Amino acid sequence: TKVASTGYYKFEISPDTTTEGEHVYSVRTTLENGQVIYSEEQYFVYTPAGPWINISSMSMGDFAMDRPYLEGVAGYSLTEAEMLTLKDKEASKFEKQKIKEKVVERVEISFDNGKTFTEISDKPKWRYRIENQEMEEGFHFMVVRAVMANGDQAVTKMIIQIDKTAPSVKLISP
Repeated sequence: TKVASTGYYKFEISPDTTTEGEHVYSVRTTLENGQVIYSEEQYFVYTPAGPWINISSMSMGDFAMDRPYLEGVAGYSLTEAEMLTLKDKEASKFEKQKIKEKVVERVEISFDNGKTFTEISDKPKWRYRIENQEMEEGFHFMVVRAVMANGDQAVTKMIIQIDKTAPSVKLISP
């Protein structure tokens, strides 16, 4: 994992790199002077099946300039048993319908850390223009949520920065 220019790091969790169950992680970094710093331990539970969402167009801490698009994808990973049920001619219509409800119904965004949400899409592949000229300067804590037709939800968080301060330029020679 590398640290981005914004000072944040990002890593992907997938079935290829993580086993199902409870996990603990911490981040270790080595400064230029050789000092090693560890983050606090964080805990999470991973399951390869269920709802998911990601943001692909920006990284944590990025500056939002010139009305950028926030883009991503949401979905639902079915279990192997659910996939087999959908193909099974003996399975009931009710069973199949319950599985078919595991699709994206809507994607929503919050700019107040999840207190209120606005719907931005009804499709798995979503795109939202951030109207940064209407936002206050500083850090904004966004939450993007995918709501499935069956009520399940997936959430991801992002911090963006708005800087409206014009740079000052000083000429030191003609």
